Amino acid sequence: MNQIFQVIRRYIFLFIIPCTLTSSKVPFYRVIFKIKDHNEVYEIHELGISIEEIKDNWVVTKVNEEEMKILIAHGYKLEKFIEPPIKTNGYHSYGNMVAKLDTLTILYPDITNKFSIGQSLEGRELICLKISDNPEVDEDEPEIRFIGIIHGNEPIGCELLLNLADTLLLSYSNNEYLANLVDNREIFIIPMINPDGREMGWRYNASGEDLNRDFPVPDSSIGGDANWEYEPETSALTNWSDTMNFTLSATFHSGARVVNYQWDYTHEIPPFHSLIREISKGYAIRNDSMFNSPDPSYADSGVIRGSEWYLITGSLQDWSYHYTDCIDITVELSSEKWPDSSLIPELWRQNKNSILYLIEKAGTGVNGIVRDGETWEPVYATVSVSGYDKVIKTDPIVGDYYRPLLTGSYDLTFAAPDYCTLIIYNLLVYGDSTQILNIELVPAGTTYVEEPKNLSINVSSEIVIQPFMVTLGIPETDIYTLSIYDLAGRKIKEIFKNRLYQAGYYNEEISVRAIPEGIYFLMLNPQNRIGITRKISIFDY
Repeated sequence: MNQIFQVIRRYIFLFIIPCTLTSSKVPFYRVIFKIKDHNEVYEIHELGISIEEIKDNWVVTKVNEEEMKILIAHGYKLEKFIEPPIKTNGYHSYGNMVAKLDTLTILYPDITNKFSIGQSLEGRELICLKISDNPEVDEDEPEIRFIGIIHGNEPIGCELLLNLADTLLLSYSNNEYLANLVDNREIFIIPMINPDGREMGWRYNASGEDLNRDFPVPDSSIGGDANWEYEPETSALTNWSDTMNFTLSATFHSGARVVNYQWDYTHEIPPFHSLIREISKGYAIRNDSMFNSPDPSYADSGVIRGSEWYLITGSLQDWSYHYTDCIDITVELSSEKWPDSSLIPELWRQNKNSILYLIEKAGTGVNGIVRDGETWEPVYATVSVSGYDKVIKTDPIVGDYYRPLLTGSYDLTFAAPDYCTLIIYNLLVYGDSTQILNIELVPAGTTYVEEPKNLSINVSSEIVIQPFMVTLGIPETDIYTLSIYDLAGRKIKEIFKNRLYQAGYYNEEISVRAIPEGIYFLMLNPQNRIGITRKISIFDY
């Protein structure tokens, strides 16, 4: 059996010894038991038991006496769970971590800002390091959050985040790619959100609570910690995040090797599911070990929706996406929770490009600033995409917004109290690039649609593969004809003729397989105005 699940085989209830707590809460027991089929995890959830871990059909969980009796009554043979011995050599303690960040802020004062978001139950500061070109200013740049050690016995995340800080800061002056990330992102790193648990060497915080079962649940039900009170670490993170405008976030765990995404609490599919899965897969595919040899093995391409693994309530990633609009993914870094420190360099190598990908991804899709059209002041507005039950909000201070999207055509709505609602129709977005869309809202009581100021033909690049999509910008109502011409000026094909368009943006899919590959011109001719052309290179495949 995997060393993570070393056990002392005791099937008699009396031999399971309760864990000692630093508070007056009811004692609990850490147990492990075997299930015959993965589907049993859902039956266990229905019994009111919150699963902590599962590997090879062995379930580990924390139970009180009543929950233990329920499991025994349902035929499960409970064994005492024994944590593998921890290997602290080569890992940063809480004090070492703070000292490390202090040193970085001294060495790189112009691009770092170290601060506390709150305190742990035992009074340790929850330290965050911001890395950006103007670290003490809220700029119109995408914000991304990284969190380590939410479970005190999973220390790898802290080590990789310290490696991330080193990499960004040491290379800022000599690596154009990394410098561009620092200059155009606001990167927030919390190496230890559970410092008390790290110092104790166990999963929980100082009061014995699992912080990843302690966050508000999207359906307002009780979390897996089975109480309505939030731990100080949880409250510190939620309160601080409410003042921010994060686009993407990753929380690092260990004990598996996979990217886990929403939802954890339900089998329902989250809004923008395909986008979230694509972002998760983007992380995994850059980690050869995770992508090719995931743990659990049934995680397709190294990613899994949380509820497909096992259901939990009160997870950080569910709270983050539902309550703050930030897409948070859970990254399990290693099948071993606390591997020998000699493996840290290799784990950093495996995950480095994946983490940098997330930083870059935070600024892709469509983004811009929403301002008052008269005063030019930022506007606190909502941004929604037609067909998706999920809105994001602009930053109330700067007015910027960031909406990652897959490649496609979207209708976007911008709304704010006391302003006209603005709808942008048929906006063509390319998922791995950045589409800047700055918005001016004007005080009024009616909806209006922004109209293009100029006639335009937009394609993703000059090189297109059939069939391909073009976006036509139509500034005024007229009759239009779209044709393809070769380099000699001969009309090769008429895509459409004498079509009536009102002002707006329109997507057209074009397929002209009868013509040979080569360089051509698209020409859009209105009946009563001068037309425009767009050069393209057409290839079949």
